[in-house]
Amino acid sequence: MLIERPQEETYRAFAGCFTFNLESLNQFRLYGKEENKEATGVSIVVKESFFSKEIKGITPAPLTQKDTDIIEIDSIEKHPLFRCIYIDPQKGGAIFIGYKEGEEDSRDYGYIFANVNVKMDDLKNEIEEGLEKYKLDSKVISELLVNLRYLTKHIAFKEERECRIIQIKQLGDKNIKISDGYMYIEYMEIQKHIEKIWFAPKATGFELYKDMLKHKHQDLNIECEQSQSPFA
Repeated sequence: MLIERPQEETYRAFAGCFTFNLESLNQFRLYGKEENKEATGVSIVVKESFFSKEIKGITPAPLTQKDTDIIEIDSIEKHPLFRCIYIDPQKGGAIFIGYKEGEEDSRDYGYIFANVNVKMDDLKNEIEEGLEKYKLDSKVISELLVNLRYLTKHIAFKEERECRIIQIKQLGDKNIKISDGYMYIEYMEIQKHIEKIWFAPKATGFELYKDMLKHKHQDLNIECEQSQSPFA
């Protein structure tokens, strides 16, 4: 399920958030808490099959009323996973990019990081040209950059190593659902794409859940493990 993020009045941004930090004590303290108690949730590790390998557009073309009447829900469509870029506003440029354990010192990560900074410099120059040469309205530029807006975060959150799947939907799109005060769009069933479940240090029911998986869902081949990270 992709949960709504604040957006312009015409559109709504829906984001599903993931992390490379699979067994992070910091994540366990902040998210998935039972009865608001820290380190009581679980971390669900999904396989690559959960995401699309193709980079598709995530911002829709404007819809007419006729379009909204004929849109059909595609409940099995996969979306690509994008790494978040962490930026220090005072220094400018990308300071950090979400990475897998041990990947930060690799040649591939270095290439990706350098390439992102080059692209951001190019983008900055194009924005300045658009404002001066073509007299583009700042709101228009903001809408053109909506995808990038939801993939950039402040450097203070870099430990999250976050990635996101994002869809921008126009109000009136029949894929949008509303329930209990939340606006969302359905994503794929996750069960067959689960690789492993990490239980937080204070999460209860680990042994029972592990036995249930082995008894009822042995065909799914899902690993279970309780985090041994220290938590007082």
